[in-house]
Amino acid sequence: MIRKEFRALLESQTKSVAGLLSARSAARVYPIASHFKTPLEASDQLETIEHLTLVTGRAVLSSFVGAKTPSVEIVAAAKAASHCAEEAGPYPLHYIASSAKFAAAHAACCAPSYAASEAARDAAARAGFAATAYWAKTEHNAINQDLELDFDALLSTPIWHDVQAPKWLNEFLEDQQNILDSGPEWAFWQRWYYSLLKGETLDWELQRRVALIGEEIWETGPKPVAAEIARIEAALKVERAAGELKVSAAKALSSRRGIGDNHPPSPIDDALSSNDGTTIIWAAAQELKAEAQASAPHKGKVLWAVSAIVGVMKACGLYVSKKVDIGLNATIVSACSAAGVAGVAWVTANVDKLNELIEAISRWLPFLG
Repeated sequence: MIRKEFRALLESQTKSVAGLLSARSAARVYPIASHFKTPLEASDQLETIEHLTLVTGRAVLSSFVGAKTPSVEIVAAAKAASHCAEEAGPYPLHYIASSAKFAAAHAACCAPSYAASEAARDAAARAGFAATAYWAKTEHNAINQDLELDFDALLSTPIWHDVQAPKWLNEFLEDQQNILDSGPEWAFWQRWYYSLLKGETLDWELQRRVALIGEEIWETGPKPVAAEIARIEAALKVERAAGELKVSAAKALSSRRGIGDNHPPSPIDDALSSNDGTTIIWAAAQELKAEAQASAPHKGKVLWAVSAIVGVMKACGLYVSKKVDIGLNATIVSACSAAGVAGVAWVTANVDKLNELIEAISRWLPFLG
């Protein structure tokens, strides 16, 4: 499909669908950017290869997120990612590899609008020069299959429609090394790309937050980016686990007090006087969710809240000492152990969720300093 045809196709679609079509096209050539022939341990081009793989992945991911949730901040992030990908090249690598990688980087420049996507699709087509006939046929077929699906189906369909990349592409890459297999700093990108291949889309909120990582971190390379992604993922797990407990506790308290009682439970300090484990955990979960969402979480508040939860669990005979030392506050644990004597049934019913939250916090705390 040539550029003019693709432009006409995109102009007939909504912006979100057009952006998604091109993001999928760009994703199909991403392996060309992440594979290389020079042995990693002997390469003096490692920094260059890592940079190209990272900026290309960032731009493709931002394109998908931009198509899914085109907010002002995501559009800005996608444009920034697109700019970085445009600047990434050319490189002094082997001619074929250099041309393919350079085209793949441009193919990733998919801001959520069909104008930017058109340029991306044009570059994606050029990336197939190493196996032109195969590329033209398989890519054209994939686009036609894309057009048969609605927006939601496109979000959860393998990018090649089959769960594996085409045979010709695998053969083209088989004598090359995949940088996504080279170290833990690439673990997220490996998960992300293979999820696209399988149509098992990675958590959209996680992807959105990755797309919004600050430029100053992206510029420092794959390891700092990986550390930031790990922090984001850890905080997101705490936020969700705390949110679920908060909702569950609120329902239990509302049922106990009677329909129509919208008076919220007290903050942790006030909740201690209630002698009610459900109320204490509601207050603690509320605090933890707020800190997990904060741009600069307060470690002391986190420890105070989790100590309250542990105290209630101890009072109910449900807490088993964890292997990970999360720095519990002994005073608040003791206070809650003495106070949390009511609501035992609810606490017992939610012990698995409470343990899940504590484990999530233990993984998140190292990022709080």
